[in-house]
Amino acid sequence: MKNLFLLTMSLAAIGLTTSCGSGSATAEKSNNPVVPNQMTMTLTPKGEVNIRLGGEGDAVIDWGDGSEKETVTLTSFPAAFKHTFGDDAERTISITGENITNVNCQKINLSTLEVSQIRPLKELYCGTNALTTLNLSDNTELTKVYCENNKLTTLNLNAALTWLDCSSNQLTAIDVSKNTALTRLECGMNPLTTLDLSANTALTWLDCSSEQLTTLNIRNNTALQHLTCGRTPFTTFDLSANTALELVSFRWGKLQTLDLSANTALKNISLDENELTAEALNDIFKTLHGNDIEKKSILIARNPGTNGCDTSIATGKGWTVK
Repeated sequence: MKNLFLLTMSLAAIGLTTSCGSGSATAEKSNNPVVPNQMTMTLTPKGEVNIRLGGEGDAVIDWGDGSEKETVTLTSFPAAFKHTFGDDAERTISITGENITNVNCQKINLSTLEVSQIRPLKELYCGTNALTTLNLSDNTELTKVYCENNKLTTLNLNAALTWLDCSSNQLTAIDVSKNTALTRLECGMNPLTTLDLSANTALTWLDCSSEQLTTLNIRNNTALQHLTCGRTPFTTFDLSANTALELVSFRWGKLQTLDLSANTALKNISLDENELTAEALNDIFKTLHGNDIEKKSILIARNPGTNGCDTSIATGKGWTVK
């Protein structure tokens, strides 16, 4: 009996050990270990999916539906690779290649995108999807990113970026303090309340239209040529340091006054649908430069003072008032 008891306990221990081992293996598998030179994306496909890739050498695409893996040859000009899914079940596509430099996966209903192992990546276009997070901190060669029209609440950037469009997401904060090479930033239509651009002295294009944005200082951004701040609650704005500005837009806002006397390169101004009285508009006209620049225009429609202001102050300096 004693021997039988010991045998039973030994078998139970073996069974317990086997069960724990199996559970560990399952857990390891579910962790989706990182594979060098491989990117993954999860999506719910709707018929044909089109992904554009650029680079050098070959890449292998696993469409995630049991079909045969596809080996494709990359060129510097991105080419389209298409696949038709037989149903709308969630799939995970993996793409492996040593020299993938350009990825375009826009408008394919992505819910996740992991590109951290694609180290040569230079340009990423993943707009109009359903992404909630995007981590680009390891992509040190990446210079251009379009991730607009997603559901992003978290966006981690790499330092080399020169061009970023993250507009129309759900971002409450954007950290671009390390992006000193950034020349173009489009972050409008996010619930941002503040935006720190003090380190981005190379910036030439900024679109930060947001109803929630209450703090913005662009005195350090003296290279800025294009500024769009629509729908913002600012009643006035300091542009005295931005002498290179060519376009300024404060459409659909709360402006009550604006001094443009320092902005002698301006040629397009949009101030429609603000709170500008006739007197305030006349004061703005007086600050406009009279430089010989073709097709200068200022849009002032649907302000309280639109019909009562003296547009001849502006037209006399060569401006078209709309």
